[in-house]
Amino acid sequence: AKRGTKAYTCTTCGGQGQVVSSSRTPLGVFQQVMTCSACSGTGETFTPCDKCGGDGRERKSKKISLKVPAGVDSGSRLRVRSEGNAGKRGGAPGDLFVVIEVIPDPVLKRDDTNILYTCKISYIDAILGTTVKVPTVDGSADLKIPAGVQPGTTLVMSKKGVPLLNKGKMRGDQLVRVQVEIPRQLSDEERRLVEELANLKKTKTLNGSRR
Repeated sequence: AKRGTKAYTCTTCGGQGQVVSSSRTPLGVFQQVMTCSACSGTGETFTPCDKCGGDGRERKSKKISLKVPAGVDSGSRLRVRSEGNAGKRGGAPGDLFVVIEVIPDPVLKRDDTNILYTCKISYIDAILGTTVKVPTVDGSADLKIPAGVQPGTTLVMSKKGVPLLNKGKMRGDQLVRVQVEIPRQLSDEERRLVEELANLKKTKTLNGSRR
């Protein structure tokens, strides 16, 4: 109620908050109980407050801290109890539902609970094998590239993917696709060494076929 005024018992419903209406039909008289329109079911009438118009609440904004669990994805909804709109005339507040939108990473791609990454290595490393550092959601990690790895091979980094939502310590994997880079130009020394390797390969093949 407006400051300086007080509420009075509703004269329409007598403070009951409900009114009874009767209607006569060929089958008899039917009575229906309805919410009192004069007092909106409160049983009281008053001069409304200038700020809230008698609603008992006013619009304000505030910021809250929200803990986002590991494993959420775009479209996930988080429920924050009692942080919604206040109830009318002192009623209990509702809940706040927060819809999550995940910003994509320019390097690591998400596929459900797995993380996809493309690793580029030289053709020498593909032949001899090597160990490279690759980014993961936990930071940089070592990945062993086996000797003779073929272009397009997918290596699995177990349990380096996305945690399963509400599944404790269960996680997906990180799948690393190996991309072998072939140089477009070679120095004279590099070309000589590659040609020697090619000749050695041919000689070995010929010797093997003569047996």
